[in-house]
Amino acid sequence: MPATMPGSTVAILSIGNEILLGDIPNSNAQWLCRELTERGAEVRHIAIVRDVDAEIAIELNHALTYAPLLLVTTGGLGPTDDDRSVGAVAQALDLELAFDPVAASMVESFYAKMGERGLVPMTGLTPPRRKMALLPRGSRALENRVGAAPGVLLSRGATQIVLLPGVPEEMQDIVQGALAPELDSLLGPGSYREIERLAHIADESVLAPLLRGIVERHPEVYVKSRAEVLGRSPSFRITLSCRAENRETVERHLLETQGDLEQTLAAHQIHLDDGGRTPSPD
Repeated sequence: MPATMPGSTVAILSIGNEILLGDIPNSNAQWLCRELTERGAEVRHIAIVRDVDAEIAIELNHALTYAPLLLVTTGGLGPTDDDRSVGAVAQALDLELAFDPVAASMVESFYAKMGERGLVPMTGLTPPRRKMALLPRGSRALENRVGAAPGVLLSRGATQIVLLPGVPEEMQDIVQGALAPELDSLLGPGSYREIERLAHIADESVLAPLLRGIVERHPEVYVKSRAEVLGRSPSFRITLSCRAENRETVERHLLETQGDLEQTLAAHQIHLDDGGRTPSPD
């Protein structure tokens, strides 16, 4: 396994009955994993939980046992009664909910724009809308430029906790917008990259010890093989991935490992190519 950058771990808590019922895929967790990994972080834990206060609190406290630098929740920030996340997190952390003027201004601004477009019959803070301006005391509202509910940022010890909406477009907007400076400060200039190659060989038992040797010689790089059938010719897609504090270190480790992979497989008459896929950008 590759070396982990100190303090770069992340936990994700996906909240919503609709995920557990199979009504929608957990695309938010997948997107967050990619986004945060490309920033040099390492996602260590993902959990899915119902919109139930006690269960959210249990999973939140369990995620904190990983001592992550960042804990992200998605879902449950809206105006309806089944949007439970903010209150449940506050309860779990023994924090009071308080009216936040900044959050209220964000909510009011959203509905004012909706009113101008004739999409809502009235503007202003109705009781359900006011609910989205009640935040755990000591937290900070994060602007949501797509929807109504602001994100929430708070701390528990060395862990930064971020509460995000469940609507993918809203969640992504906050991460790439209001939260981005915080992530820059928190995660630093970390870098991540993958290289994919295709090994044309039918017998994985021959490939396995060769890859094991590469892993032992290059502990900084994660080496993963996946079976892939192209027509009638079985092949294995080999992924080399690395995270480090800067791009130069990542590139050096990957090039060294790729060179070793090419030489090792060539010595055993195993053909290797790029498989028609473009390596992921940094």
